Amino acid sequence: MNLSVRNDTAPQVDRLADSEFVELENAALPPVSSHMEKIGAAVAGCFAALFGAVSASCTTIRAPSNPREPLPLTEELKERFSIQLIEGVELKPPKSYASYEKHRGKITIEGEQLKFEYYLPKDDIAEHPFVLVIPILGGGEGITDLICRWYARRGTAAGTLDRNWSVFRDHETVPQLEENFVQCVREQRAFLNWVADRPGIDGERLEVFGVSLGGMFGALLGAVEPRIDCEILCICGGDLETLVFKTEEERASKWVTERLEKDGITAAELRRQIAELVSSDPVELAKYIDTDKVMFVTARFDGVVPRHNSDVLWKAMGKPERKMVPTGHYTAILALPYILSEASQFAEQRFAIEVGEQGPISGKP
Repeated sequence: MNLSVRNDTAPQVDRLADSEFVELENAALPPVSSHMEKIGAAVAGCFAALFGAVSASCTTIRAPSNPREPLPLTEELKERFSIQLIEGVELKPPKSYASYEKHRGKITIEGEQLKFEYYLPKDDIAEHPFVLVIPILGGGEGITDLICRWYARRGTAAGTLDRNWSVFRDHETVPQLEENFVQCVREQRAFLNWVADRPGIDGERLEVFGVSLGGMFGALLGAVEPRIDCEILCICGGDLETLVFKTEEERASKWVTERLEKDGITAAELRRQIAELVSSDPVELAKYIDTDKVMFVTARFDGVVPRHNSDVLWKAMGKPERKMVPTGHYTAILALPYILSEASQFAEQRFAIEVGEQGPISGKP
């Protein structure tokens, strides 16, 4: 197998991404004096330099030249992850900014009313590719918003759908954990199916960008949704039966403790239940994913998604192109400019699109 490794010592990172991230952080701060502004500018400069240093330390493992073929989806999986019925959509008037419009509203999917938003570039292009950004475990609205705006300012529409439930926080049982995974994917498919037909969006060029838990859901979505032709899966993994015991994520650890105490079972029994009852583990569906459409991002020092769990999902997907960033799980945000830049280049290759040059995001949209 031909796996090439590249050290990205001179990455072609979009320099605007550095300033965009710093300015987004500064926008959350209250007004300050001119003296504090100077200090803030110096700190921002340090962060920009840090982003550059992190980017320069990233490496790439190329996908095999002859990747394995994905398996055809079974009838059982088609039924399990079938698109849910949309019962209604409430749209708010769009907000117009310099380079994009922000559309917001609520969509009712089989009795569940969920908030959504999507950003549509303002240019002369009739239809734009669309990126579905799937939130992290804790929601991460600020990060999701940044990613969507970053894409929209470069000619790609982007949006996200909220969840009405939280993984490892709602005291779910093992069977309920499986139900939540399936529900999330079905809801995302329904929203994607709706937004792909909206004016200004090209339903033939659809991408998923998932981070952490969102990356796990993104892997599942990419396995069962044939319209998705590009997947950016960041700091995620599979093999849940080991992940929940090895992770440093506090919510998952508390969930394990709660299940052991409430159910009166041993750790070995809980592992067995997860292995048997959570059939929608990303590793189990990875064989249905086209290797060439995935860009996989791993943090070298990730304690939330241990290396074993990242590796096992990457291998199950046929070892797609992999970006290694020199950070932990949460500090991977320092590599976000690099990841977004590489993701855009990857999508260009998949969609053969031109990404437009735009100005930096200001403190206010």
